[in-house]
Amino acid sequence: MKEPFASSEEISGEYSSFLQLDFGCAVWSNRHFIAFACIAFMGGVLIAVINNNPIHYAVAKLGGDSGGALMLPDKNDALLETLDAELSFIRIAAQNIQSGIHTFVLGISFGIGTLIMLIINGAAVGCMLLMLLNSSSSYEIAASIVAHAPMELIGLITCGAAGLRLGWGLIRAIASSSIWHLQVATLEALCLACISTIMLVTASGIEAFISFSVHIPSAFKVVIGVVTILTMLVCIQLSRLHWLRHGGQKLKSN
Repeated sequence: MKEPFASSEEISGEYSSFLQLDFGCAVWSNRHFIAFACIAFMGGVLIAVINNNPIHYAVAKLGGDSGGALMLPDKNDALLETLDAELSFIRIAAQNIQSGIHTFVLGISFGIGTLIMLIINGAAVGCMLLMLLNSSSSYEIAASIVAHAPMELIGLITCGAAGLRLGWGLIRAIASSSIWHLQVATLEALCLACISTIMLVTASGIEAFISFSVHIPSAFKVVIGVVTILTMLVCIQLSRLHWLRHGGQKLKSN
């Protein structure tokens, strides 16, 4: 009969490397959960696009008016001079981290709560996209959103992947009557959650100090968004190479 808790021999022997995963290995080894989280998020976007009015109402009730993020300040507005970017950064970062924590922690519901949060966040983004298409100054708004959106959305999806990983580890631990699966899942999920937190805080800084600043050209904001996307792609490739060197070849041989 299998012990409900992993023995010291099991942990220190063949599987010890799994309990010492670093951030690079954690990202690539959980690429499937990241893909599932992305699919759930895009599903929410699609639902919002297809059912605009009822979804917009539901999102507004759950997380506030999704159109608020698209409100650009008037260049002639006198209140612009008194806008405190630091306070805006704190508020935006707190909201992003709160959303990320909810998405991650709800993984204990076997991942179901995480999927729901991803769909809700995707629906909010879908509502924003519809409002952007109907806006008269779509380029200016798009440039402001593109500056911070890639990092923020990838951060939320990564946090969703962490919740899904935690939920799957819980399912496997119950099915196999071994806590070892939950130990590994918790470690990997925490790595993903830490990466997500860094990305969300960075995106909050870009949004507060750059995205909606009337003193920064729109073209420069677009460049920031493009550079962010390219940097993410490079990081994913480096994560894959790191995983192959440190754990991938061993996993393939097992």
